[in-house]
Amino acid sequence: MDTPISILKKNTLKNTPGRIQVLDALIRSPDPLSAEDLFLDTHKVVDLSTIYRILKDFEKKEIIDTISLDKNKLLYEIRHGRPHHHHIICTKCQKVEDVEICDMHSLSKKILLHSQKFKSITKHALEFFGTCNINKKKSLS
Repeated sequence: MDTPISILKKNTLKNTPGRIQVLDALIRSPDPLSAEDLFLDTHKVVDLSTIYRILKDFEKKEIIDTISLDKNKLLYEIRHGRPHHHHIICTKCQKVEDVEICDMHSLSKKILLHSQKFKSITKHALEFFGTCNINKKKSLS
C-alpha cells in the first residue's frame, strides 16, 4: 500500500501534518474509524473540526469511503488500494464487517429499466444491518 505522502501527491493535495496523520491512521486501521476515533488516534494534535475538513477533502478525491451507521454516526475507511466492497453492521454494538460480494451489475440494469428519470448509475453504496454473534442470547436449555 502507498504511503500517506504518496497518496496525497497522487491526489494533488498538500501534505500537511494533519492530513498525513489522518491518512496514516486510516491505513493502519483494520476497521473503519469515526472522526472521534481519528481525533484520539492523532493524540488530539489535530482538532476535530480540522479532521472533518480533511475527511471531506479525502471524500471529494475518493481516497476514503464513508459508512453510514445511522443519521448521526459516520465511519471512514481508506479506499485507495482496496477492492470495492460493502459492509454488514451490528445494530446493537456497531461492529462492522466487510462484505466482499457485490453483484450490483444486474441490479443496476433492473433499476435503470424501471427508472423514468435516470439513464445511468455511476456508483453505489450499500450497507446491511443486523446483529452479530456476540449479541446472540444463550439458550436456557
